[in-house]
Amino acid sequence: MVVRRSQARSTVAPRRARGASSTRVRRPKNGGTRRAAGSKFPRRTPNVNAPPPPVSGEARLQGKSRQAFGIGPEAGAKMDRLLDTARQFRSGNKPQGVCYRFVKHYLKQAGSGAMVDELVDQKKGGRARDFADYFNKHPDRLAAHGYRKLPAGTNPFDAPKGAIVVVAPRSPGTRHKTAGDITVATGQGTFVNDGVMRYGGDRSFFDRKPGQVLGIYVPAN
Repeated sequence: MVVRRSQARSTVAPRRARGASSTRVRRPKNGGTRRAAGSKFPRRTPNVNAPPPPVSGEARLQGKSRQAFGIGPEAGAKMDRLLDTARQFRSGNKPQGVCYRFVKHYLKQAGSGAMVDELVDQKKGGRARDFADYFNKHPDRLAAHGYRKLPAGTNPFDAPKGAIVVVAPRSPGTRHKTAGDITVATGQGTFVNDGVMRYGGDRSFFDRKPGQVLGIYVPAN
């Protein structure tokens, strides 16, 4: 049978008018499915067995709470004064290599001038590491000034805010080859001396080499 051209045209499906809605099922990029266009994705059941999300770098640099080290309110207030003084003088500045001079000034302004005077009298006021060398050797003198040393192996990034941190030479971010570095911890992954520093933001360095931490000191209760 011969089909005329006019009949053949009638068998072709008519074109969809422009602007008409479509009921075609679309597939999103993530491989899921949804219903007609314009509908919402179906709610997915959470996987309760999924591992927890990784801890961000910033969260890993947060210091431990003062309560974790047995620091009471009175000692905490003393630490706040020291940190507030340091931030007031050097917040937003870059270290210039005179950390010990500034930290001694902060201690005086925060009410620990006698500690600084003793260091100077004992010829231990020139290098950052002199603070740790002297008071580690004379813990009775450290206690006489109302301070104590945190347990050996404490990571500087775990130091509570307002703690005095002393690290050995060749630690990340330090300049002098023999002086070491002394700072006031902010408890937020940064440290203040004659500027604001981060020790390279690398807490793993001190985990691998705890001997680089000469001492972390906080007021005694």
